[in-house]
Amino acid sequence: MNVQHVRTDDPRRTALAAMSRAALEAAKTYTVERWAGELATRARPKDYRGQLRELYEDIVRRWRYVQEHGERVPGSARAVLGQVLGASQNIGPTCPSVEACDVTRTPWRGRGWGDCDDVSTLVAAGALALGMRPRWRVIASPGHAHVSVQVSTPDGQTVDVDPVGHPEHPFG
Repeated sequence: MNVQHVRTDDPRRTALAAMSRAALEAAKTYTVERWAGELATRARPKDYRGQLRELYEDIVRRWRYVQEHGERVPGSARAVLGQVLGASQNIGPTCPSVEACDVTRTPWRGRGWGDCDDVSTLVAAGALALGMRPRWRVIASPGHAHVSVQVSTPDGQTVDVDPVGHPEHPFG
């Protein structure tokens, strides 16, 4: 993911730059590296689409869409892991902090939440941790925009990963 410092009056570009920084930061945490890695082992060897499907399905179990008042984007790994993934609601022996949470071994009591930019940042972090290349996909109309993630896999596939549309619009 290409992260640039953006100086613009376009709030969408500013938001995407902040999301990129947060996804890169989150991808390097123990929480995301371990979580994404363990999910990937559930897919067949070198089944990159299957790895992304496992990530998608785990996100839809742990996260719920919540419309925000105004617009906020996750600006740090802590926000992505704590709010969006929901780690801050699940602190305990296997999850001592949001940055050091063993997600797959923690009894998940509370869900993460946010809107499309929030969950897209989490998806991008997971894809980065798996060595894949995410990119933002923005669909804009007057007064509204939706962001999701397209992931380029090591075998050349492009996979859409958008948990916001679940269950009406399934994976891929």
